[in-house]
Amino acid sequence: MPDIHDLLKFSADTAEADFLFEEDISKYLNEIYTHGVDLHTVKPSIGISFSPLPPDMTIRRSWMR
Repeated sequence: MPDIHDLLKFSADTAEADFLFEEDISKYLNEIYTHGVDLHTVKPSIGISFSPLPPDMTIRRSWMR
């Protein structure tokens, strides 16, 4: 699962993508960030146990790999 510091760094590192790349690249970078934030948000709810993630989060985790 992504760490909040990694997500914030990713956001800062890709902040100028709108100016440097075409729209599809910016959308893809935003999608990566959104999936990461969603996974980070669910992280506290699963704690340290190995309980299964909700189905939508399992898909997001697979997407991030």
